[in-house]
Amino acid sequence: MPDIAGQQMREAGQAMQRAGSEVSRIALHLAQQANETRADAALTEYVRADTDLRLEALSLKGNDAVNRPDGKNLPDEFVERANKAASEIEGRLENAAQREAFRRRVTPMQDSMYQRLAVHRVDQERAYAGEQRKATIDTAIYRGGVLWGDKEEVQRSEDTIRLMVEQGIEADGVAGDPQIREARMLAELSPLHSAVINGMADAHRVDLAREYYQRNSASMTLQARDRAMQLLETADFEERTQEISGGLYAKHGGNAAAAIAEAREKLSGKEEDAVINRLKGLDADRVAFRERAQSDAADAAWRIYANDRGMDNIPPSLLAAMDGRDIEAMRRTAAAESGGNDVKTDSEAYYYLTMMAADDPQQFAATDLRRFYDKLSPADRNHFANAQATLLGKTQDHGVATAQQQIAATIKLLGLVDKRAGLFAQEANKALDAAQQDAGRKLTQEERQKTIDWLASDASTRAKFFGIDMPFGASSRVFEAEAAGLPYTVKFSDADKRKARSALERRGVVNPTDEQVDAVIRAVRGVK
Repeated sequence: MPDIAGQQMREAGQAMQRAGSEVSRIALHLAQQANETRADAALTEYVRADTDLRLEALSLKGNDAVNRPDGKNLPDEFVERANKAASEIEGRLENAAQREAFRRRVTPMQDSMYQRLAVHRVDQERAYAGEQRKATIDTAIYRGGVLWGDKEEVQRSEDTIRLMVEQGIEADGVAGDPQIREARMLAELSPLHSAVINGMADAHRVDLAREYYQRNSASMTLQARDRAMQLLETADFEERTQEISGGLYAKHGGNAAAAIAEAREKLSGKEEDAVINRLKGLDADRVAFRERAQSDAADAAWRIYANDRGMDNIPPSLLAAMDGRDIEAMRRTAAAESGGNDVKTDSEAYYYLTMMAADDPQQFAATDLRRFYDKLSPADRNHFANAQATLLGKTQDHGVATAQQQIAATIKLLGLVDKRAGLFAQEANKALDAAQQDAGRKLTQEERQKTIDWLASDASTRAKFFGIDMPFGASSRVFEAEAAGLPYTVKFSDADKRKARSALERRGVVNPTDEQVDAVIRAVRGVK
């Protein structure tokens, strides 16, 4: 009887063996699949790094791609960086199987990077060589243009350009095409020839420029020849009109009007216009030179005058070089200062300069104040000199012009003219200077206006007889009383007095006196 139980046991054992093998196979497959997934994830990370490195390398052009800072070859440098990135990623993998799978995928990509960057480097070497040839050509053009008077240097520049062109067509593989060679030669030599011609023309050597053009026009493009001909025609015209205008000016002894009249009679068209403009320029130059010489002579003479307080030591040659108006002004000043006395300010002159400063600052800034020295005291000379310096930007006191405008506006409002206007301006400037010194700073526009308004106030003058103030009964303004040195009483309006009296009473003052009311009004107006 067969051993059934034993047979069943053997079959069960075989079944278990088969089941175990299947489980092992499944487990192995799952492990392999996990390794592949992890390697794929690592590869994805590497692909991003590879992409960034390729973009960086391919963006390098010319010298930047050829001559690397570390001296390495471009493909070697970036593949080394790619391998470093791969090693960092590989180090984070869990087992040898994952690392092996990752390297299998990375190696072809690194080989591909090396080949692509090697091609890029060759392309950039070619581009870099082209850049160098272009730089050499540009330098030769510049050198030939600035050294146009040295024939050997000009020829050396031309030879250099020809050599660079030959190297370029050889590198581009078109050396066998004569049309390309001729076109490139013309394109690169034309700027050199143009630079040389321009340099000669700018130096007024039109004869040399024309000769050079005739000798080299065959190696210039059509556009370059056209520009050169236009330049030569313009240079010829300028040279001819300059010669004509100079001859006419000399013929008429520097009389520009007579020279212009003859030019209008004998010339026409553009030539007439050009010659007349040149004659006007010559006359303007002559006038400017004369005025400059006269100004220098006046400066020197006034320095001698200031040191010696007189004209005795001023050389006759210096006086002869001065403008007659300056000599006359100096003589008037010397007469006014004779005997060692300082000049007293003339109110009309003061008013004239004040109004000019307010109404026409540019004219005032250009006025030679020394022509008014016989009518201005030393202090007022300094005052107007400081105002001029401000308008010319030589000081930082930007309130001067505004102050003069405020004074001028008040003069017009009061209807002051001639000496009274000048007297008001003079007293106003004195009062503003004193107020600024008391304040220890620049006055605001409002503070300046209070001071000016106070001087414009109505007043009654008084005089002392045997030590007693006696009213004149004369009506005037504060500035006139101040100028005359007379005591005065300001005539405040009834409205001002009522406001001041009410203010005092609110503060507890019973029956305020006239002096107290006067003090309040002065305080409100910001004056002493």
